[in-house]
Amino acid sequence: MKAYPEYKTSGIDWLGNVPSHWEGSRFKYFLDQITTPSISTHKVALENIESATGRYIETSSEFDGNGIGFIVGDILYGKLRPYLQKVWLAEFDGNAIGDFFVYRPLNNATSEFIKWLLLSDSFTRIANQSTEGAKMPRVSNDFIRNLSFYLPPIEEQMAIARYLDEVTANINSLMDEKQAQVEDLRKYRSSVITEIVTRGLNPDVSLRPSGIDWLGDIPEHWNDTKLKYLATKVGSGVTPRGGSEVYSDSGILFLRSQNIYDDGLHLDDPKYISAEIDEDMSNSRVFKNDLLLNITGASIGRCCLYNLAESANVNQHVCIVRVMEKISPLYLKLVINSRIGQTQIALYQTGGNREGLNYEQLRNFYIPLPPLSEQLQIADYLDEKTAKIDTLIEELEAQLSDLATYKQAVITEAVTGKVDVRDWTPKS
Repeated sequence: MKAYPEYKTSGIDWLGNVPSHWEGSRFKYFLDQITTPSISTHKVALENIESATGRYIETSSEFDGNGIGFIVGDILYGKLRPYLQKVWLAEFDGNAIGDFFVYRPLNNATSEFIKWLLLSDSFTRIANQSTEGAKMPRVSNDFIRNLSFYLPPIEEQMAIARYLDEVTANINSLMDEKQAQVEDLRKYRSSVITEIVTRGLNPDVSLRPSGIDWLGDIPEHWNDTKLKYLATKVGSGVTPRGGSEVYSDSGILFLRSQNIYDDGLHLDDPKYISAEIDEDMSNSRVFKNDLLLNITGASIGRCCLYNLAESANVNQHVCIVRVMEKISPLYLKLVINSRIGQTQIALYQTGGNREGLNYEQLRNFYIPLPPLSEQLQIADYLDEKTAKIDTLIEELEAQLSDLATYKQAVITEAVTGKVDVRDWTPKS
């Protein structure tokens, strides 16, 4: 896309130079905040808005309480954690509950343009920098309404919105396709693991009933047992006294559920505790080849082997499973990753125990158990097989990240006047 023929200095750091005919204003002079309470049963919460796309997501959730009334054409802006970019141009009248600002453009602005402005990286960065509250950061309405900006004329706003509607829709469609491929590969990975840890590597092996409806038959020479007969430890850590205030930049590695993934430890944001605190929590030390399993929250069921030489410690959301010599830690991880493990996690979460697993439930996990030599063969085979699948997933996720970055660049360049789309015409 070409640039505008003439620019001027905006004097706004996050905006830079703007087209010379755009007019300076503050947000409060083109956006009206709506605060009228609503009792509408058509409720919209943050979970209904997809991050960074402006798309509405239908859910089956039932929301308590009431919020602000909105009408078609209003803009719902998620003020909690603005980096999540929860922005939606209302397609129906309803009730915005929770952490939303409801904005209605005045005569000098259009909803379609403002939606894209609020979804841009340039706006998101400045909003995110202004947040208050460490655990639940929120941007204030006063901050937004007092921000300075340069508005294009109405017709130009509409042209920019039409351009972004089509271009981002094409990018989103491509991203959806790649995300579907990722999900298909993950399902395939799980099915490969499940097939091998329930049947073994010999396709001609004799089978016998396992006695469990959801499992079916297993190889005749395999044993079936419970985790409590295979483990010397099933337990988790605790939050240190003082909570996050005791974390430091060095010391003993302290692991949380956000560090535990099926493909291994993720240590992008590591936390540490002192040797003294680690000594107080000596019962929850983690050693090489311990299995770490998330037992609460949205990440329940994710697990990996601890593969570092030095010991670490964990909080109460991560369970440590330390096994006896008759089972391979890697084989156990594969069982937990498979349909066998995930089915049991789902079964134990029925009823009133949806928030997590307890140790007694984990100790009673059913484990199909080949001889140790066969466990090692299975682990070696699946390690190689899943590594290839994981590589394909990583490649697709890298492409998704590049597309997301490109989409944000397209949005930001258009709403800040770095490209001139006035003569752009749709391809479709």
